[in-house]
Amino acid sequence: MKSSEHSSLAQQICSERSAFTCAELAAMQLPGGLSERGWLKAATRSRWPFVEIPAKGGKGGVKKVFSPPPELLRLIHRHARGEPVAASEVDSAKGRQEARLVPQHQEWSAAQAPVEEPDGGEDARHGDCGEWAGGVDLKDYRPLRYYRDISLSAGHGALNYEGEPPGALLFSEAWLRTMGLKPERLLLVRVSGDSMLPTLQPGSTVMIDTTATRVTSGIYAINLGGAAMVKRLQALLGGVIRVISDNPAYDAFQIKRHAAETDGFSIIGRVVWHAGAVP
Repeated sequence: MKSSEHSSLAQQICSERSAFTCAELAAMQLPGGLSERGWLKAATRSRWPFVEIPAKGGKGGVKKVFSPPPELLRLIHRHARGEPVAASEVDSAKGRQEARLVPQHQEWSAAQAPVEEPDGGEDARHGDCGEWAGGVDLKDYRPLRYYRDISLSAGHGALNYEGEPPGALLFSEAWLRTMGLKPERLLLVRVSGDSMLPTLQPGSTVMIDTTATRVTSGIYAINLGGAAMVKRLQALLGGVIRVISDNPAYDAFQIKRHAAETDGFSIIGRVVWHAGAVP
């Protein structure tokens, strides 16, 4: 294949996207790039975030769409624009993991129970999504960091553990723009405990906007004394923050802003979306 054809194919596949299949990465023929199998090994070894989508011919009827680290993504976009990219740059970038993909706060707490697979294995888990899935255009969606094995306590706090690198959930870019959210500053984690019932069920997934650390009134992920939890916050007069559990079995309490650091209190971000089982 000619160089101009390579560039044309890269432009067609890339189109400023941030997530790709390993087949797409191989087809771009980056200098120092890999085969489809080689990209899969590199992505798996470096724990790139990924989502699984319905696909004919894929293992279990699905294929993986990976989010490369930002250094590699920049090289992909440069290559797509026809700019020179050195093989050494690709070799260096493809094994790196984005630093912010690892939780920055010691307060994240590990989920207590593993997720059980349904009977029937992978086929039963994914099922048949139907012909409509073939018409889904992935470039209209953005993968967001999803920490499956990390949870925020919705009780009186929990023991703290470092989390594993994340997976991802896809969200519409149009929806994110409408909400005024920056994808790179969003986290998806699970909620444990019952203090936010009935608003948040145990096991619910919440989206946290880590840019929103100024308290108004709403639900926030907070760090209190080294434990991460999700609570409703209310800003009162005199620099006082009221910390509220929606479950009336838990008492509300107050924190003074000027003493927040001494009390080990900080804002992780605001909860801007949630999903969970219907009670």
